[in-house]
Amino acid sequence: MLDNIVYIENLLQRAQHGMNAVFRFCNKFLMQKQVLAYMFDIHLIWDIIGSCNFNCDYCLSHSNDTSEKPYPINAVKANEVLDASGKTYDINLVGGEPTLLPNFIEFCQQTDGSFFNYVDKDHKFTDQNKETNLDDANGRAIWALGYLISLNGLLPVEIIAQAKIIIEKSLKRFHTVHSTRAMAFAIKGIYYYYSTVKSSENFYLLKTFADRLVQMYKHESNEKWEWYEAYLTYANSVLPEAMLYAWLLTDKPVYKDIAISSLNFLLAQIFNENGIEVISNKHWLQKGETAGHFGEQPIDVAYTIMTLNKFRYIFMEEEYKKKMEIAFNWFLGNNRLHHIVYNPCTGGCYDGLEEKHVNLNQGAESTISYLMARLTMEKYHSE
Repeated sequence: MLDNIVYIENLLQRAQHGMNAVFRFCNKFLMQKQVLAYMFDIHLIWDIIGSCNFNCDYCLSHSNDTSEKPYPINAVKANEVLDASGKTYDINLVGGEPTLLPNFIEFCQQTDGSFFNYVDKDHKFTDQNKETNLDDANGRAIWALGYLISLNGLLPVEIIAQAKIIIEKSLKRFHTVHSTRAMAFAIKGIYYYYSTVKSSENFYLLKTFADRLVQMYKHESNEKWEWYEAYLTYANSVLPEAMLYAWLLTDKPVYKDIAISSLNFLLAQIFNENGIEVISNKHWLQKGETAGHFGEQPIDVAYTIMTLNKFRYIFMEEEYKKKMEIAFNWFLGNNRLHHIVYNPCTGGCYDGLEEKHVNLNQGAESTISYLMARLTMEKYHSE
């Protein structure tokens, strides 16, 4: 037990030493935004992995080494050490670089080509995979694989070859999926995949999904509701974006028309005097009702930025550019609560805006969402 406590103390000393560099990185930003830091004796970043294949300035590891194993820290013992110090701590948990497990997506793929989505710390699939509809997760997997394959020539051939095997196995059974967003995610993935690997079967599959979305749109839309469903929920912008990709690949005019009209309808619902307020995850917007508030999530803001960027690139309209900037500034404090959502001290992103406060949890989904938004903006500014 003593050895473990000494080990934890060494980790804490290492973290406190490294925090000097972190605060040099974020103090200027905090002062510029006039944001007061939380008043604790020690601000501690707890690296839960301890190894990484990157070397980010804001991270304390700087190991650039994937050979290390996760630290065997007992949380109870760590808490005892902290309590015994008599000081107050602001603790941020970071770490968990996903590419330390390069075969993870292949591991999640089942014999029928589908993907499980829930894995515990022991690399065992949980019961949630049987209790939850996994269509959206499978659609996102196809999107990710298709985009990766489109980077052929930039990534190692072994990775591209592996991704092709995985996506082909998945697409063979995906025609049975009718989930709105799953089909939209898949359209994006097939579009990128088709840019590298031409296939009449995949072209037909993309067109099948796009035609289904057209029928959904025609069934639900009217003069006041130009949408595919009788409600707006999450990841809404991916639907008009998918229709845009379908038009780019097939040149079918109806896809373009619906893409533009549905995007304009969505933008009218989520942009207001506060900037951007995406649909609340606590109260979906039902057809004929008033939008709920609070529960704004980073993933929806990021998806909106990516959609706007694609429409901007294709149609070169100034309004899309303006809304991209407005949406990205949501992360930096230009939002309903006037509070930063991106955390420059950890490189993470808070989980969203509640009624009167920021959700201080910094989940992987939120951080990845911020990074996707930031990379999109940086690519736009570099053009």
